[in-house]
Amino acid sequence: MSIKSLVLATSAVVLFSGVPTAQAASKPYVFSVADFMAKEENKSALDGFQFVWGKSASGSQIGDVSTGGRPANGFHKDIQASCERALLNSLIAMKDLAISKGASKVTGIHSSQGTDFNPATEYVCYKNKFVAKTPLNGTASN
Repeated sequence: MSIKSLVLATSAVVLFSGVPTAQAASKPYVFSVADFMAKEENKSALDGFQFVWGKSASGSQIGDVSTGGRPANGFHKDIQASCERALLNSLIAMKDLAISKGASKVTGIHSSQGTDFNPATEYVCYKNKFVAKTPLNGTASN
């Protein structure tokens, strides 16, 4: 193997070995749903659509509206602010999907990852240096 090939191979290994580390550095944070829902800007962005938190769905169930988490910019941003934006992005996506299925609310909403939290009152957010995400499960209902 020539020196040029060796240098290129080594550079590629060093360059690509850092990519998974950025994703692996995501840490889970737990926040209150009530604190999020109490903010006027969040209520306004959700247009009065009904969201019911907890693991059990209610009403006549139409279908799944889970989201893998809609990312929010977390670069040089406060953890809670980034996570609240990520939660808002996920809830808007769930609302839009529920409406497209003919539903009037989303029930049984809970974080789809993490174990050390109360699904009826808290949500889990994963944030690294660049992005925040809040993966959620829920059911479109009437």
